[in-house]
Amino acid sequence: MDMAAVDAALASWRQGDILIDVDIPFVTFGHAGLPLTRDVEIDVGEDPLVDLLTDEPGYVIISQTCDIVRSAQARPYVEISPLVEVSGEDLVNVRAGRMPRYAAIPATAGRRLVADLDRTMVVEKPLLAALPNVARMVGCPTDGDTRRLAQALARKHARFAFPDDFSIAMRPVTKQIVARHGKLSPIGGFLNRVTDIRALSPNWNAPEPEVTLLFLFDTIEDIPADADEHIGVLIEKFAPTGAFTAIGGQSASLETMTAARYLASDSLDFDRLSEPDIDS
Repeated sequence: MDMAAVDAALASWRQGDILIDVDIPFVTFGHAGLPLTRDVEIDVGEDPLVDLLTDEPGYVIISQTCDIVRSAQARPYVEISPLVEVSGEDLVNVRAGRMPRYAAIPATAGRRLVADLDRTMVVEKPLLAALPNVARMVGCPTDGDTRRLAQALARKHARFAFPDDFSIAMRPVTKQIVARHGKLSPIGGFLNRVTDIRALSPNWNAPEPEVTLLFLFDTIEDIPADADEHIGVLIEKFAPTGAFTAIGGQSASLETMTAARYLASDSLDFDRLSEPDIDS
């Protein structure tokens, strides 16, 4: 194998491609006295540093396409994240962008496998080039799929840090959204059509911040006539905490919402909002 062969082998690879059933373990470095990775065997020696090897059902390529296809001489590495199985309920939330730890991969949705963005490993390009062609599959078949993966990666690393009191106050609302989404009920149908839920505040550090939850739909026609009723049911679960005494809620469409208002709001992070209080 030489550099030219490696470059030729990876010329058609793209961000979002997946590797299925490959003999590549995921490597995590941990402390021998307290390994957090499950189902691993550890040889405890004098050195506390241990490498924890786990078998994964597959991987997704998360490096940008331009870096993948560049010469291995200039860009020798590719970043990959493992595919993990989630519940059907979590898959719905991952697809909706509500669990930034994960990214939905269309090609593996039938197996409920999503990319675990909390774990990323670097591999050298010759290793990937040596894999059989059948090991790689197109994970994101359309430009829209690829764009959504890129957005998931950006959201993971640039998500807004909501104030702790707001996160605590929002937990009952979050619980209701998760419980009702996907259900065969009027409010479940409403949530199924929501594209994103974002929080908007002119000043998060105000003595009593004004916060509005924006339930976004693709078009005005997508907003149901009873949207305000469903939104009211959800936001009434808000539990006032600290400076956050109440919230408002309204529907909006992406086709009419101004860019300034969109950028001034932040997508709800269901991973963060669902975390238990450390002191509880």
